[in-house]
Amino acid sequence: MKKSFITFFIFLVSFTSICQNKKYCNQIKKRIDKFDKDTVYYTPTNGAKGWIYFKKFKENKNDRIFMSLSVFNKNLSNSEKGVDIILENGERISIPFESVKITSEVVSGAGGVGYFYKAFFKLEEEDIDLLISSPIVDYRINIFEGKAVKRYAEKFYPEYLKCLREL
Repeated sequence: MKKSFITFFIFLVSFTSICQNKKYCNQIKKRIDKFDKDTVYYTPTNGAKGWIYFKKFKENKNDRIFMSLSVFNKNLSNSEKGVDIILENGERISIPFESVKITSEVVSGAGGVGYFYKAFFKLEEEDIDLLISSPIVDYRINIFEGKAVKRYAEKFYPEYLKCLREL
């Protein structure tokens, strides 16, 4: 009896884990390029401007996962710094300026007029491992700081990355 209960419990935990993972994987969208048939997978933006999201480019079996970070600031900067990400466990991910595509656009809204800075960069395997194992706490694009929404950083982003790896 005790052995069957333990087996059932292990099955239940495994099944729940698979269902949770499927829940997040079902939120990922897929687009196939009509010209070269390459596939792009992209996660929801979880925010009005898409503060953090991920994309996977699958081109002729050459898989690459990218991350996009955004931050709003009222100041204009043409500083040539890259991206820094601080994780909950104290680890850091630093992407040098040369490896980051940084754009800015003038926006106006409830926060007033300012600039929306966006960084788009390729994640290495060790970066993906870090992002799966520990939530994002803070990040910086150039000189402007952003903060991840805690519930997304803890639950959504690691699961999205796990799903993107499997696709």
